[in-house]
Amino acid sequence: MTIIEINNINVEEIENLEEAKKLLGEVNKWLEDHSETLESYLEELTDEEKATVYNAYAKAGNYEQMYPMDMFDEMMGNLAPSDVLRKVDMKNFSLNDDFFWYDGYGDAVSGSISDFVEKNFFSRDIAAWLKRNDYIVDKEVDDILWDWSNEKDDAEDVKENLECRIEDLEDSEDSED
Repeated sequence: MTIIEINNINVEEIENLEEAKKLLGEVNKWLEDHSETLESYLEELTDEEKATVYNAYAKAGNYEQMYPMDMFDEMMGNLAPSDVLRKVDMKNFSLNDDFFWYDGYGDAVSGSISDFVEKNFFSRDIAAWLKRNDYIVDKEVDDILWDWSNEKDDAEDVKENLECRIEDLEDSEDSED
């Protein structure tokens, strides 16, 4: 069963207890199959979306973020040229790259979004952080997670409505006896 099929279930029209129980079983199976998918959902994001999610994660945890190269001068503005040279990993830095970030030694390194994501994006850690924060981070990240969270919420709503409908059908069967 797909999320579209789940959303198309009209619980009010179900008159048969067995049909309601069968649908509830299918919704529960869908929820079970999709219960561990935040990590895999994160893996499927584009590199740009991963960078956005990572920067929110890094900002919240005081980790190093990725910055556009046009911010380099601004961020190094108060340093003497010799100090700037000390802050840059000369083997892994080029002003021609689009982005820069700081490595574990505090040296500025540069590269593409893909380079950054490959070295810094660990979906298991980020998924755990999102869960600890009830998936509420900021508007950009919320927009990226919208489809994933809405599908689960929709399925949970249908499940709850089916459970209520089953209870109503069981009560009506009991009253007929």
